[in-house]
Amino acid sequence: MDSRHFLARPSVYRCGLTVARYLPSFLLYAISDRFAELSYLLYKKEKAGVSANIKKIFPDLPEKDVKRITFRVFRN
Repeated sequence: MDSRHFLARPSVYRCGLTVARYLPSFLLYAISDRFAELSYLLYKKEKAGVSANIKKIFPDLPEKDVKRITFRVFRN
């Protein structure tokens, strides 16, 4: 079984590229935003890792700001 993140699998990447050729940019951005939000909600381990890294970099940052930055990392 492939242990990589679902979106990092070559077959998913190729499928996404194929679909992207036929869609307008504004629709692609909307779809990518939804994928980012789903990833943020579903991939708890990755989200915890990003949050931990942000807390190491900015130890005095309030939790609310850590969550906001973490979400932005997934949207990027």
